[in-house]
Amino acid sequence: MKKSVKNWYIQMSEEVTARGVESADAAALVELLNKLQSETETITIDEQIPMLSVQEESDQLELINQSPLDQVIVADFDGSLIGVVSLQCTDSKKAEAELGVGVLKEFWNQGLGSMLVDEAIYWAQTTSKLRKLWLTVIAENAAAIHIYKRAGFEILKAEKMQLPDGEKKNTIMMNLSVKKEF
Repeated sequence: MKKSVKNWYIQMSEEVTARGVESADAAALVELLNKLQSETETITIDEQIPMLSVQEESDQLELINQSPLDQVIVADFDGSLIGVVSLQCTDSKKAEAELGVGVLKEFWNQGLGSMLVDEAIYWAQTTSKLRKLWLTVIAENAAAIHIYKRAGFEILKAEKMQLPDGEKKNTIMMNLSVKKEF
């Protein structure tokens, strides 16, 4: 499956590429996800990921790349992964997927979150069989909410959610239709 590739620029001199994840990225992706989880409480990572061997993660990425309902796109800066967006199918009958995005803290406020969300939406609209994307964001994360609204996501509801550390936070559930119903 051909992946879209766009080049984006950080501070006008350094190039970042958004690309579909490859099985060879397995170790770097696990490292990125672990770092993201330690940098912020606004991202939750499947607790099984750190327990997977590099080969098991590589095998999982191969399966994701074959799926018309799941995708992982990374931001690659000079051979290092600095951000990720995932689309994980949550209901195959309704063709819905949860969107999750994370960017390393040192690269915040440089447009990478927007770039990754835009790439995920583009893949969902042009390549996938998905009809709807949804996400949950912590209500106080104004920057993320701005990115999602600009990308076309609409607020569905607000609710309290318990984070993995046990703290309860106000969250907002948002969704976006990516293909018309038939």
